[in-house]
Order: sequence, then structure tokens, then C-alpha cells
Amino acid sequence: DRLLAVIAGSELGRGGHSYLERTFLELMDELGFEHPATQQVLAQRKKRLVRVDCHFPGTNVVVELLGYQFHRTPMQMQEDAERVNRLQLDGYVVMQFTYTDVVTRSTVMRETLAEALRRSDVQ
Repeated sequence: DRLLAVIAGSELGRGGHSYLERTFLELMDELGFEHPATQQVLAQRKKRLVRVDCHFPGTNVVVELLGYQFHRTPMQMQEDAERVNRLQLDGYVVMQFTYTDVVTRSTVMRETLAEALRRSDVQ
């Protein structure tokens, strides 16, 4: 628990870990969405911490941003699937958006995210 607290308060908690995350956060501002917490540790799987790209405080909504650089190998895809499964078992609604969703399909992404936030349970 102490390690989780240290990591949650570290530089990772400040957001913008990648170009895609920074672009997503800028888009949240443009669209009038409340800023999510970024790089949050929400769970543990097989003695490994489960860190998510974005979590909207007060909700069970998590956003994972799938850039092509970090999510294209079979091993990366396997780790992503295991992480999403753990989060869903823990009660989170995990929304996955690709680079294309954020950069060129922001209207569809916005509508999908807005629906998830409307349906979310307050934790």
C-alpha cells in the first residue's frame, strides 16, 4: 500500500506521459470534460502494479490510450488484455481509444466517453 501511495504521488501522476496522452488531455480541455487523473495505479496483478493512462475521479471510468508504438507486439497486446481483464474484474469500465480515435475521430471518441461517464457508478 505504501508503494502504491508513493507511485501515485510521483511524477507519473502529473500526466502527459506520451504524445498521445498529452493530445488526449488537450482534447479533454477543448471538449469541456473534467481532466482525468493520469498514470494512476488502480490495481495489482500477479505482484505487478496495474497503472492506467487516465482515470476520471469519482467514477469507475478508465481510459487506455493505444498508441501504435507501445501496443503492437503480441507480448504488449497480451499484457494489455490481462490489465483490462483485471480492471474489469475490479469493477472499472475500461474505454480504449487508439491514436486514430484521438487525433482524427474525436467526435466519436467524445460521444463514447460521454456515455461512459453518464453511466458510471460513483465510487
